[in-house]
Amino acid sequence: MSCLQKFPPMGRLFFIGLWLAADREGRLEDRPRKLKAMIFPFDDCNVNEFLHDLEPRGFLARYNIEGEKFIQITNFSKHQTPHIREAASVIPPQKQEHHSEGTTKVVPKHCLGDVEASPRSPDSLIPDKGILISDSNKRADALVLLPEWLSPSVWGDWLAHRKTLKAPMTPKAERMALARLSNLRVKGHDPQQVIETAIMSGWKMFYEPNNANNNSEIKYRNRMSASDKTREHMRQKYSRGHDRGGQKEASIIDGEVERDAET
Repeated sequence: MSCLQKFPPMGRLFFIGLWLAADREGRLEDRPRKLKAMIFPFDDCNVNEFLHDLEPRGFLARYNIEGEKFIQITNFSKHQTPHIREAASVIPPQKQEHHSEGTTKVVPKHCLGDVEASPRSPDSLIPDKGILISDSNKRADALVLLPEWLSPSVWGDWLAHRKTLKAPMTPKAERMALARLSNLRVKGHDPQQVIETAIMSGWKMFYEPNNANNNSEIKYRNRMSASDKTREHMRQKYSRGHDRGGQKEASIIDGEVERDAET
């Protein structure tokens, strides 16, 4: 690291660019003009000099196989854990390559293309942020990132509840539900309480607590039969007081509605 600090700024930036241009094994073609076009397309610099200075200091190795020139970044696998879906390297390794400076972790061929990443190195520069949950299909686009303020177990209960309702959630539906839950949280509602209320009420979505009772009343009215709706309407129209006359009229209305329903 102390040697790298002595490099000019452009040289340090170029070394960083090599890590981005390399394949999953830390190898790339030794083509200075192409590398300059990729890393410094608008700057005037001598990329070949950077490569010449980096090699003797142990930052990379330049080698030749059957007339083709390649570069191997030293200790690439120590600091990088490529995703398992990344294509395998097509560049041959350097002959008599030391094992300590070798390739990334070995992954069985039948696992290539899987959504799971290879085991992360303790010295990896790639941080772990959030919690990733994938559906049973294990597709890359099926990953759902849970916010830090939401318990994974509570969200798991919600997903299990949706399955019991025979309405399992797709990754897109999960993201939409999380967005709605986030909006309710901004309004001051506890996300866990919102989820628990939805589960206990048998709902398929989240409702704002202030509107939950109104929503239940609407659903109740939608399930009422025609005679029940008529009876409820007549009660509200004629039963305006609690006097005996009003109660008598209400009972008469109930009888009339029941007889109409029977006919």
